[in-house]
Amino acid sequence: MTSFRNAVKAATIVAGLGWATGAQAGVQENFHFSQDDCSGECLPNAQDNVTVTQKGANLDFVVTLFGGDGFNQSHSGQHDALAFDIDKSSISLSSLTSGFSLVSSSVQNPLSKQDGLGYFGYLIDSASMGPTALSFELVGLSLSDITADSKGYYFSLDMSAADGNAGNIGSNSYIAMSAPEPSTWAMLLLGCAGLGYAARRRRMKPPLEDVIA
Repeated sequence: MTSFRNAVKAATIVAGLGWATGAQAGVQENFHFSQDDCSGECLPNAQDNVTVTQKGANLDFVVTLFGGDGFNQSHSGQHDALAFDIDKSSISLSSLTSGFSLVSSSVQNPLSKQDGLGYFGYLIDSASMGPTALSFELVGLSLSDITADSKGYYFSLDMSAADGNAGNIGSNSYIAMSAPEPSTWAMLLLGCAGLGYAARRRRMKPPLEDVIA
């Protein structure tokens, strides 16, 4: 019984925190890299992706590379670690992964060409070769502010591929999905606790023949 009460308390706290902070169901867009513009082909892993999550008034970006793929070290020219377009003349970026840097908080003028993938307004560079993850937050934006360039690409990524080749890969499509809100997690926690409590009661209940005897 004590464990069930504790679960109820935990669920109440989770729901309460969500209400107090005005938390809402997070909406995500998952971008996969389908365009390979590397010299000799990079053959990006099918799981390489950018996930963008709406959290309140901010956007959380997480870039993850798999199977030996990594970011290339940024150099002058048309190969920045990550290039993207936002429908704003300037952005406020925070929580950027160490080893990466934002080229400018103002949109590039003229737009920056990324080899084979078109022109982009915002650039992030990598100080080294090989990182497999990048994350950052853009303040005061919504998912609708993410736009594609003139060729239809949302992101360009300069990759050092597992096969030894290097170059830009691009993403021109995404899948939208919802992330559970705090009240949903609270209900799930309560349901699991209730099932556990019911199972425990059944184990503790004496056999019918013992009751009759």
